Amino acid sequence: ETSKFSKIDYRDIPNEGCGSCGLTDNSHTGSPNLRYQSHTGSPNLRLLTVVSSSESLTSTTIKYTNCGREPFPNAGNNAITLEDVERDIAALRGSLDGGLGDTSYLGAGEFVSVMSFPCMTNSSLRGVNFVDGGPEDRKRFPRLEKIRFANLVAVGYINIGRMVSLISISAPLLQRALSFIVIRENGLLPKIDLPSLSETTGFGDVEISSNENLKKISLPS
Repeated sequence: ETSKFSKIDYRDIPNEGCGSCGLTDNSHTGSPNLRYQSHTGSPNLRLLTVVSSSESLTSTTIKYTNCGREPFPNAGNNAITLEDVERDIAALRGSLDGGLGDTSYLGAGEFVSVMSFPCMTNSSLRGVNFVDGGPEDRKRFPRLEKIRFANLVAVGYINIGRMVSLISISAPLLQRALSFIVIRENGLLPKIDLPSLSETTGFGDVEISSNENLKKISLPS
């Protein structure tokens, strides 16, 4: 069954960026390598941009970009979840009614191939929980290929799993996770880029397992 989101023509979405992420310098992180654009941006900006398009709308894929330093601060969770992203995409497309028991967001992630959170830097009190259901469950993001945290330095934890199309996880500046990092059961994933990771603290560790196609893990030498 095709969701209502398959009828949306994403090809008319303009290509924009986050701007400066609302930051003026790098002093709050201690990292000289944060990458910002020169113009001023909004920390509340969220964008949908076209990655690829064709005459068939069902072949069009989009990129979701969240410019928040702390995405979804009002979600009431200690982690960013796939449901948060799915609901936000539905809200951006004007199809979220927000009522009690609202399920109008279901299917909103169907055409997303890239997720990017370029303005997250220090999120040590929150985690990233991107596990796309069980083997028989509906996949929220069946075409998601890339997850990017370009400037993330610290995070509470990372849990990424059961993403059927995922081929890249990138957090090049990530230095520490307060609890743990788990990346497992992503069948197509060939590489993981965590070249700056120096520590996990608390009760956790790094677990990378059951990624059948994994060929390369970039960690500090």
